[in-house]
Amino acid sequence: MSKRALSNSDDFGYLLEGEDNPQNIHLELETDSHLDLARLELAVAEAARQHPMMSARLSVGERQRLAWVLAPDARSTRVTLHACADRVEVDAARSHLLSEKIDVRHRSHRAAVLRRPDGDLIVFSIHHAVCDGMGALRFAVSVLRHYLGRDDSISDAHVEPVLPAPRRLLPLLSHLGRTILRRRTTLAEIGGGDAARNEFAFLSLDPPAMAQLRRVQATVAVAQGHATMNDVLLACLHLAVERWNREHAQGSDLIAIVSPVNVRPRSHHSEPVANHSSALVTSTTSAERSTLHSACVAVAAQTGAFKRARTPQALYGLMNRMPRARGWVRSVARAVAERASGTTILSNLGAIEHVDLPISLGTGRITQVRFAPPMPRRVGLAVGVASLGGRYTLSFRYRARQFDDAGADAFVRIVRDIVESA
Repeated sequence: MSKRALSNSDDFGYLLEGEDNPQNIHLELETDSHLDLARLELAVAEAARQHPMMSARLSVGERQRLAWVLAPDARSTRVTLHACADRVEVDAARSHLLSEKIDVRHRSHRAAVLRRPDGDLIVFSIHHAVCDGMGALRFAVSVLRHYLGRDDSISDAHVEPVLPAPRRLLPLLSHLGRTILRRRTTLAEIGGGDAARNEFAFLSLDPPAMAQLRRVQATVAVAQGHATMNDVLLACLHLAVERWNREHAQGSDLIAIVSPVNVRPRSHHSEPVANHSSALVTSTTSAERSTLHSACVAVAAQTGAFKRARTPQALYGLMNRMPRARGWVRSVARAVAERASGTTILSNLGAIEHVDLPISLGTGRITQVRFAPPMPRRVGLAVGVASLGGRYTLSFRYRARQFDDAGADAFVRIVRDIVESA
């Protein structure tokens, strides 16, 4: 057993959790076969031993001093089986896993199998204080490699925080100047349900839809000198929020969307399994949202400035070079973080093939990957993106107070309509 101090990034993931706000990352692998549960459980245990943070438990010492205790525990490697006869039972089991808080004093994650007649869903629910989305994906890769009896060597990677030079923070100051006097737009709520209950919807984008988005990306790249597929997806979400609010008689001034950014070096962009993410924020005005193209130009201009200055890396460096916050300082930090949390969140894992996820499982294969980040308390919707075999899957994680089932379906249709009319 060993101990490790919490980084400020770890503490941030812990800080945002509240009674009705589970801070768990959701990663779901859909398969077309049934797995050997005992073998999967052994694979989870081996992967947890390999990645120390996946065996972490939070220790609360004198004066509320926090530290990680790194020691394998049988509870953290157990895989729970949920037998699901139909989609209704799958949705109920998924909602339970999304909504149930992980007591990080006793375990870092949960693993489950939702057993459907036509194949299993492998679900990992990991506390955000332990790792970020890329770390969760790397852990899943380890589990599957061990399940298949393959070698899973890991690097001795280390992430060195970027020196937070003032010039690197200029895009952030520009963003604050643009937004400080404007009221943050919220997403119109129609759910009326329990704020603590998280639900899930998803949208798969087929090759023709992806081709349309790539055309938008190419056009904006010519005009702007920079544009990524993530910029296009962000622009679609900006437009979807405005259209949803208009349909529910709520105005939209400045829409701000937070996007996590992986700060690991390109040479080992998914290791180590820990918290190595920062964030950038894109905002659009009503005028900038007149078309998908204009929204994408506005978004790409902002993300380009953030990336050229390496602002997310500088923020990560600033956060993790500062002394650990304590007492009332942590309370103030939490309030500021919630106030700056934006309208919604979009987190993109990118192409799953880049981390060499095993697709073939012997008796079957992985057919789809779904991913959803946690949400700050004031946000009712978080969108996760993952690409497998060139097909993008958008996962919509929402609070029951944000949408009812029909409302969630309607919001997904709005996003689909924007994509199809691109």
